[in-house]
Amino acid sequence: MCKTIVRYVLIILALGVSLSDAHEIYLKDGRTIKTKNCWEENGLVRYERYGGILSIKEELVEKIIYEASAFIGSVTEEQAVLRKQRTDTLASDEIFRICKPAVVVIKCGRGQGAGFFVSSRGHILTNFHVIRPNAPISVYLSSGREYTGGVISSTEQPDVALLKISESDLPYLALEKSLLSENAVGKKVFAVGNPLGLKFSISGGIISQIRNIDTVKYVQTDTKINPGNSGGPLIDTHGNVVGMNTFKIRGGTGLNFAISSDYLYNWVQQYSENPSTVPRFSGSQKRELTRGGEDSREGGGIIIVPFPFPSR
Repeated sequence: MCKTIVRYVLIILALGVSLSDAHEIYLKDGRTIKTKNCWEENGLVRYERYGGILSIKEELVEKIIYEASAFIGSVTEEQAVLRKQRTDTLASDEIFRICKPAVVVIKCGRGQGAGFFVSSRGHILTNFHVIRPNAPISVYLSSGREYTGGVISSTEQPDVALLKISESDLPYLALEKSLLSENAVGKKVFAVGNPLGLKFSISGGIISQIRNIDTVKYVQTDTKINPGNSGGPLIDTHGNVVGMNTFKIRGGTGLNFAISSDYLYNWVQQYSENPSTVPRFSGSQKRELTRGGEDSREGGGIIIVPFPFPSR
């Protein structure tokens, strides 16, 4: 599709345009759709309207004009504010109490996993392997509310997806920006997720090591991780995210891995500053983390990786 994407500054306020309808989708038949959020996904342009998410085929779209401030640049600003507030050491029950509302259960096709809000405006981080191409995404909050999720961006390597629901004023979690092995190893951490479909469960352990695997930085932990924990947060004693639970080693005990929070932060920041550089949906559903064998899955969640695998 040949289309034009234009970004412009917040002069729309002076023109009397509502911030809730800051984006404009121009159709080839002359119609214009105004929406507060839109993105491209699998040959479709998806947009928020009437309290839900609608879609239209890309070939019907002439151009999309995005209001510049509506990109997720403010996500990093919100992250900075919350990170400054989360400095006290918390007990495990306090961690669960403040973090549970920011964790979500994600169901897509026959699979399910977890995710967590990284902004008050409904941006969710999860694993790429939790979602399925061309399948509807259902997002469940701890309050019992259910939403349809849309894919803002996703990459197979690293195994990350950024989703969005049509809601605001949501609780969210802060990503630690700097995770150094000399400071992190041995620290207590907690996983909140959806293990084996048991919604909003918490487990605890320590950071065993920080490792680089296939150019991605991971937190190795003995915290219990099960299918359904994929995409959920690994949380420190301040209530901040130090990793996103992703895979474990087959045949091992307590060998679980989460993509590190600073790696995730840089990934989100890249999208924030250069939204056109990060693909909406990149890669196939199969993913290889090993050179000696293929990944496998148990249930709809965590990737089980054969040993050995490349690391350092």
